[in-house]
Amino acid sequence: MQSETDPYAVPKTMGIFQMLESPKDITTTLVAQRIITNHQIYMIRNTKKEASEKKYYAEKQYVSGD
Repeated sequence: MQSETDPYAVPKTMGIFQMLESPKDITTTLVAQRIITNHQIYMIRNTKKEASEKKYYAEKQYVSGD
């Protein structure tokens, strides 16, 4: 069985390791809700971009070099 190693050994020896307090109001439910909300915002934004791009390509005219 391997002995456990400290994953923070390097920053501790460098003197830059800092223990941070985790906010108590963050839950997996809150994280999931934020992901869903951000995904919905992303989908709305990209739907608008897609419509704009389709319009651009539909109206685009090619110049012939002939």
